[in-house]
Amino acid sequence: GNQLTDKGGAIFVGALVKTAVHLRYLNFSRNKTGFLTCKAVCALLRCSSTLKELHIAGNALGDKAVTYLAQGVAVNGVLQKLDLSSNRITTAGGISLNNHLKLNKSLTNLNLSWNLIRGTGAAAIAKYLSLNLHLRALNLAWNQFALEGAKALGEALAE
Repeated sequence: GNQLTDKGGAIFVGALVKTAVHLRYLNFSRNKTGFLTCKAVCALLRCSSTLKELHIAGNALGDKAVTYLAQGVAVNGVLQKLDLSSNRITTAGGISLNNHLKLNKSLTNLNLSWNLIRGTGAAAIAKYLSLNLHLRALNLAWNQFALEGAKALGEALAE
């Protein structure tokens, strides 16, 4: 990490949006970014036709910030890899991700490891899995699905 703050991240990504940079890879992992940065990344995703990989791991974003980010992913048709590991995404965030990511047809690799997604959040992710025919890699390690979540995931994968 670069100790990039939320405000700094938002300024940086905002500049990328304004200059129409044709990035293919963006990594904001292990910083102190949050809601403002995710709002800016959402704007970037809405206008980018080249960004294929986005890594925002280890920022403790939380559900509100991840929801903004997911809104951008939903309308982006080129993003293939998204890493949201270690971001304190809870069950509510898992449900929100399902609601937005199910609209995306380009995502092939999703990392949600080391979050706080439990039972019904895992069930929402399972619902996403059953609808997404393009996803090829999914990392859900170190969440706390328990029996309810594991059962929902198993049923989704069996479909």
